[in-house]
Amino acid sequence: MMSREIKFRAWLPSCKTMLENVTVYPDMIGLGLQEFEKNLGSYENGFEYDGECVRTTDDKYENVLSVLSGEDWVYVEPKDYILEQFTGRQDKNGKDIYEGDIVFKDEEKCVIRFNLKEGVVAAYPISGNANFICSWGWNEMEVIGNIHQNKELLK
Repeated sequence: MMSREIKFRAWLPSCKTMLENVTVYPDMIGLGLQEFEKNLGSYENGFEYDGECVRTTDDKYENVLSVLSGEDWVYVEPKDYILEQFTGRQDKNGKDIYEGDIVFKDEEKCVIRFNLKEGVVAAYPISGNANFICSWGWNEMEVIGNIHQNKELLK
């Protein structure tokens, strides 16, 4: 039986930011304060903390990000993120492949998705070519972006 590392990342639409290596709880995600600041900048750099929530002080963000803060941890509520799981595979350059990644393989751009009905992780072609859906040859793929930060690749 093959075992794989279980890890997640989270897309924060309101901040247009991807948080790497988040910890998943039943009703929220969490990550270390240092990791949060590395991804979003320090509280002094566009965010303020009121004792319960982190709020943006920068007009470029659309919404208030609901973040609860512990001593060294930041917890984000489900309404504020899209969770994506690591596939357990790496591309030809050794980069981790997550669901939501856009990969290039055999002249096709594909989106990585978990197919719960089939019980597989597969690369689905952006072109709609149903004959190309593949769940093999991971080491021949190259991650070229993701569906959140690189929407131009979906065309």
